[in-house]
Amino acid sequence: MVDGMTDTEIRFERPPVRTVELTLYFDQVGLKLTALAPLLSTLTESFPDVTERFAQMPWGLENSNELPPLIEEGSTTFPFPSLTFANSEGHSISFQGDRLQLKWEFGEERTYPGYIQLRDALAQEFERFTAHVGESTGEDVHVKRVRAEYENTMSTGIAWSVAQRARGIDDNTDLQRIEGLGRFSSGGQFTFVGGELETAVDFAAVSHEDAGRLSLRGTTAASSDVLDALSALDVAHGHLLDCFATLTTSEQHDSWGKK
Repeated sequence: MVDGMTDTEIRFERPPVRTVELTLYFDQVGLKLTALAPLLSTLTESFPDVTERFAQMPWGLENSNELPPLIEEGSTTFPFPSLTFANSEGHSISFQGDRLQLKWEFGEERTYPGYIQLRDALAQEFERFTAHVGESTGEDVHVKRVRAEYENTMSTGIAWSVAQRARGIDDNTDLQRIEGLGRFSSGGQFTFVGGELETAVDFAAVSHEDAGRLSLRGTTAASSDVLDALSALDVAHGHLLDCFATLTTSEQHDSWGKK
């Protein structure tokens, strides 16, 4: 799963991670497709496959009853889309007017290199993105929320195991109760508060007859308008890592080559 930032954090030789997404959310900036050529030219050197979609709902409206603004008839401004730049290595970078996301996918032929490498890759793309925003719009990018998401392949009994450990029960004999179960899921949320930062770690585990999956999503936001994006991402990742370690067993850790 998640590789650590420091030597005190849990590390694995064979982490079961299959997908990682790191996202920075910021106040809406005035991107325009007509000014995108310099950034597009640079990105396509490393990410030649480009996909254009309608933008996702503004992150500030996700938990509110407010609707996104309507496009008035005759409007001369078209909403900026969500653009994804990908390569054959399973890596991609996506952005729209209020977020930037890095996504890496892994499989048997692709080894997860650890959080630090992905964080550094995001930092590089964020620096390039903010430079483009400044040059083309004259605006600064103010990050307000960050998110780290991991999806892991697991044993078929992971959903029941996670449910038990989330309740503070560590009795592996209870795993026998899931034999023959076609599908079972469990999930929940942990909340952490420290200083001006608050982090929510959502987890969801799904067991099938022949496979299992454990997903974790750590989101950190600031109670003020000040947020150091990468430091906040480290906070989100650290709490997510702690929750992963809590929700999985020592036997699983050993099977993944705990260091």
